[in-house]
Amino acid sequence: MTMQQTLHPVVLKAPFYQQDGGAGLHRYLDADFINLFRQDVASGQFNGAHFRSWQQEERHSQWDNRPVLRLPTHRTFHLVCCEAACQHLGQPALDPQKITSAGFVIRRITPEGEQSWMLEDGEPLGWQPTPTHQADPDLDRRLRASDLLGKRRQNSAYTGEQTHPMHAILTRDDQGKNHTLLYGYLPLGGFRYHRDSTSATDPGSLTEVSEYEARALPWPFGGRHLSDNHWQESDAEQVTYGKPSPAFLALLRVLVERYQLGDQPSADNRELEQLCAGIRFYDSHYRQPGQSLLEYLKACFGHPENPLVKWLDQQEERSESGLEARRLPDPDGHGSLYGYLQVSEEQAFAFRDLLGQRYRQLVQSLAREIPVPKFGEGEHDVYRIIPFLRTGDTCGREQIVWADASTRSIPF
Repeated sequence: MTMQQTLHPVVLKAPFYQQDGGAGLHRYLDADFINLFRQDVASGQFNGAHFRSWQQEERHSQWDNRPVLRLPTHRTFHLVCCEAACQHLGQPALDPQKITSAGFVIRRITPEGEQSWMLEDGEPLGWQPTPTHQADPDLDRRLRASDLLGKRRQNSAYTGEQTHPMHAILTRDDQGKNHTLLYGYLPLGGFRYHRDSTSATDPGSLTEVSEYEARALPWPFGGRHLSDNHWQESDAEQVTYGKPSPAFLALLRVLVERYQLGDQPSADNRELEQLCAGIRFYDSHYRQPGQSLLEYLKACFGHPENPLVKWLDQQEERSESGLEARRLPDPDGHGSLYGYLQVSEEQAFAFRDLLGQRYRQLVQSLAREIPVPKFGEGEHDVYRIIPFLRTGDTCGREQIVWADASTRSIPF
């Protein structure tokens, strides 16, 4: 039989357990959030109050009453969920075997219109006007739908709007009816880089970068404009038995990856070096002071392959999975550190001040290399999620189905 089958009519809708609204947004305060979500679905834990309670807690934006989503550094994780059904009478659950892929995009809502986070050759271009709501974000798939590329380049990277994957799970409701849910982790990181010096150094861009830097590092090394941050005794200890706090981990990443502190002497880093020279590791009993933070960084850079750089890469992968950081590496080749490190309120203030100065120097000298955050906190930094689904027939033809206005997430 040579006639191609008709593509299966499909619809995306709000998950069956959500009484109102579009795609469901879930918040978890546990790193094992994927398994917790699957358990909640299986046990029927969700209801309308589940969504309203946490979203009400997070309505603290200075601009409006939309919920503010927290970052993984705050031990907070978000999932998005919708339902896939056949577009027939009763809308029965779509067979997961018919799904070739599923995902979602994040759109920015501005007074000028909707914007998409666009990529070119895998590199982010930043927020740009959304060209169309219906086109496939993968150029190869868009052409393949017209039989222009056939089976070639099946695993090509996305070349248009950035997408994030969703996974299918089949479950039943209280009445025994099947439902195919699509869920995915909502990443809240990402940057773009200025591609020309003119746009990178205009007042608007510099303000955007400065505002990001002011909030990028967790307290006590950042957040200097956040009025609810006040020094507490617990802020002092930043390394415990070799394990860094999330704030100290973020500080190390800036010192090592951005400024290469401890590598080659630099006049621009002199004040930061002096500050780090006065902060020392101690043994487990806080009796004998060990090497200073600057000496530790220099020892790591003294290796042909800096063990701290490799360790930071590993911790980034662990952070994306919601896992805490491992012990700091020992540059002397003895495995891991087991010491402690404390900072004073004055030293934390000095870091906030010096890092701000250092960043402004970097903006002026290397404007094109400065990352601008994907998600801002300004008045017009409002976002929403739009799921999509791809299905295919037995002949290899594929279609993409986008969520309509009723199935998009609430703005956040």
